[in-house]
Amino acid sequence: MDRIKNKLRIVAMVLFAMAGTTLLLLAQNAPLPGYGIPGDTYKNVIGVVHHEVADSSPVISVILTATASPYLKGKTIAVHVKKLNTSDHEIEYVKLTIVPVVFDSNGNIAPETESGCQRHWFSPCYYTRGRNRIPWTNGKIAPGGTSEYDMRLSDEYDLSKPGTYTVMGYMSGYKEGPEYFKTNTIKITIE
Repeated sequence: MDRIKNKLRIVAMVLFAMAGTTLLLLAQNAPLPGYGIPGDTYKNVIGVVHHEVADSSPVISVILTATASPYLKGKTIAVHVKKLNTSDHEIEYVKLTIVPVVFDSNGNIAPETESGCQRHWFSPCYYTRGRNRIPWTNGKIAPGGTSEYDMRLSDEYDLSKPGTYTVMGYMSGYKEGPEYFKTNTIKITIE
């Protein structure tokens, strides 16, 4: 009989500990372990995340160019992104492959918008959406081929102050090569 009582006490303590942990996580607005599938709306703020960043990739290069000169204050500010497959084979890539970095004339990261700060893994308010996301193939670039689009910097940075800014990007999402690598660096002027 004492053995059964001891086992019941242990079970009760384990259940009590699990309930306490769950309540603590809920009180901190944190996701519960094992939950959070892609598309969930919770925000798991994790802050600055370290990534290895190479100077270049052996299979792809990324070239940023200005879409205006000068840009006008208060208007959408974007740069053109050209990804070039420099390998002799097809390259697969996944969504969300570039993180822009904008520096002011003093060399400091320009003020970020809320959405930019949440997306930039080098920012204190960076967060993940869901756990254990599996990347999906978003496209392929043939040998010597390109993929091009315009990236809106003004969605991620507050560029309302006139001046000269330095722009570069961290590329990722390729199924080969370094985890992240740098794009070229350009200067843009806002008047």
